[in-house]
Amino acid sequence: MSNLVKFPFPVEEVKVSTMFQNEEELKSYTYNTIHCDKIQEAYGHQVNFPTIPEDRPYLYAMYVMSLDGKICYGDSVHGPYIAAANMLDRRGGDADFWMLSLTRALADGVLKGANTIMREPEHTAHVFDQKLVDARVEKGLPAVPTHVVVSLNGQDIPFNHRIFNEEEVPVILITSPEGAEYIKNNGGDKNKYVFFNDISEVKADSFKADEVPVIFAGEGLKMDNKKIMAMLRKGGMRTLTIESPVYTHVLLMEEMLDEMWINYSMVYSGGAGRSLGENMPGFTPTHHPHAKILTLQTTSPSFLYIRYKMFHGLEAPVIAMK
Repeated sequence: MSNLVKFPFPVEEVKVSTMFQNEEELKSYTYNTIHCDKIQEAYGHQVNFPTIPEDRPYLYAMYVMSLDGKICYGDSVHGPYIAAANMLDRRGGDADFWMLSLTRALADGVLKGANTIMREPEHTAHVFDQKLVDARVEKGLPAVPTHVVVSLNGQDIPFNHRIFNEEEVPVILITSPEGAEYIKNNGGDKNKYVFFNDISEVKADSFKADEVPVIFAGEGLKMDNKKIMAMLRKGGMRTLTIESPVYTHVLLMEEMLDEMWINYSMVYSGGAGRSLGENMPGFTPTHHPHAKILTLQTTSPSFLYIRYKMFHGLEAPVIAMK
């Protein structure tokens, strides 16, 4: 019996209507992680990915935003309010919440920032829809995706958090060399941690559910994210959904993020509400990520659900301003 809460998510309450589908791009998306009749009924089609890279997992981020691009209100760190507090379309918030479960159900791992874990002592990044869980198990996947927790220095990891004490929640920590040293000295039971610093140390079955792998690469407090992603991939992680706003920006800067799933709730936040890439170095007019819409869906004029394919390395010309 699972200790992780589930919700019924009736199809009629989470169903979205497809307004646009990029058939030309999607025809090459043939990698299927799970198959579930409910996905067909609620989302309109099964969700596939393109060929998985050999040197890293396929990486996609999932967020709900206000119409001004905020992922939470200024007086609350809880992103779900952006969707749940949309009084013009309450069903749209339910669809957003179900879609979060969908993106997790499609993934081998869910990446969260240590700060998020620390702020929410009972937080778990599991799949809330039992039918999606059943589809995972039927495909030979564990019921709960691996929780990949990222911390630069290890000091913001709450080692007494629920995720470290739930048998059904597998956890991997990714960090810098200094962060790994901090975890080794301050993480409690040293016997549960297994440290990986080089891809040669990783095998397909290296990441055991009853251990906490600590994957680190780089120098000092700097993480080598490409090496870390390569170790995750060699350890068997094919798909990884990103739920850390800061790390999403890092992956965009390092040209590794493959997709973004952005749900737009037509509410205005303004003020000090958080946004993606906040307090991070920005891109330039000549060098920045681009995107194409893969699917565009809606529940009403007050919600949009857009899946984007990301493009990197496209240089824009310098525009002479008169």
